[in-house]
Amino acid sequence: MGFWPRRQPAGNSTLAGGREYLIWQGVSTYGSAVINLPENGSCALPIRTFIPPGKTPEQPASQARTGRSPTGAPLAALQRQADTSPGARSLAVLQQRADHVAQREGGDEDEENAAPAQETVIVSMDGDKIGSIYFGDGRIRTTHGKGPEDDRGKQRNIHRFNIDREAAAKDFKRDRKAKKTPRKKLNWYIRDRLEAGTPDWARDGEVTDPASAPADAPDGRKLLEYYDVDPVSEQDTGRRVHPSRGAAVQITRPAADIQTLKDAVALVDESLSASANNRAFFGKILADGSAMKSEIRMPEEVDAEMTEKALKSLTRCAEALAEAVGWDLSKKSTDGRKTYTDYVKKCADAGRDAMRAAREAAKMARDVSYRAAHVVDVKLEIRAKNAAAKASDTEKAAEAVHATLLSDFAKFRGKWGG
Repeated sequence: MGFWPRRQPAGNSTLAGGREYLIWQGVSTYGSAVINLPENGSCALPIRTFIPPGKTPEQPASQARTGRSPTGAPLAALQRQADTSPGARSLAVLQQRADHVAQREGGDEDEENAAPAQETVIVSMDGDKIGSIYFGDGRIRTTHGKGPEDDRGKQRNIHRFNIDREAAAKDFKRDRKAKKTPRKKLNWYIRDRLEAGTPDWARDGEVTDPASAPADAPDGRKLLEYYDVDPVSEQDTGRRVHPSRGAAVQITRPAADIQTLKDAVALVDESLSASANNRAFFGKILADGSAMKSEIRMPEEVDAEMTEKALKSLTRCAEALAEAVGWDLSKKSTDGRKTYTDYVKKCADAGRDAMRAAREAAKMARDVSYRAAHVVDVKLEIRAKNAAAKASDTEKAAEAVHATLLSDFAKFRGKWGG
């Protein structure tokens, strides 16, 4: 029988000197005994009993767990000896190794200490944030401006490539100018080129499974996938091209965390707004305690992005109206003036819609109610507050642009009517 120090688990008492000792009798069962010490009174002393596989203990486990020492003096002496022993820590390390071997050979692996099951998957990674997670039959989109989405089981003939989109765009402009392609949209041009071969801007080849995806995002490359929708309706050709904001990479995470993403996307309610669904999705990740919460954009961060997107749209509308104020429509026919005024009105309406979207996104970014029900660490709180502040600043900028747009629209109507 021997003694060695061990970290004190929550709720257990310690012996004199602030250390806890286990009685070494062999390995596999756990319990505690109440030891009476003259100088310290009584305390709970955990006991671990080591029994070789296939052997029968000489005494019932209940007795091994509740045995009492007839006197405290020998225990106190052994305790002091263990306190000053230079080999105490070495004994603890050796015991942990013996523990693991005996449990494994006896088929009694400690589930609490066993490594969690891992799963390697493909994800689109933009910076340090995951956008979507990809499977053989489709993808799960995480938090997004249009909300989370589950496309699994809806796709077939899937092809995925990490491409240099800027290089592809240069080829597209060249072939359009030379009339070598009938395509009017870049994404479909890219699909045609990929189906015909492997262009230089897709030299890394197709990402067919997690093993073929890079471990780190390749510089300047973005994922583009094309596939057929299944089933195909009479009105739908079934063909789709999906450009991603990030690159396809492989990650290995606990299988439980991957399952949490699947459970979270099942909470999506199409009758609710994208922001509400983002909150339900991320709330599930918080509730399950998944470590992937740091790898996925928080709802507030998505809201801030949507506020910025609305500001850009509003700015384009304002610029169009500012130019329209200087137009001379006196030489235009009645129909011509009507065409121009209709165009200006559409710009004003689009600006109004963009401003409404900016206000709504900024409002949602300030909504913390979904986080109140979960334990949120400091880093996430800081991320959320920074995103909300960014959304508010963007909303103020949008209000200023919108005021200019309304002023220019009034000037145009005063000059040309409509």
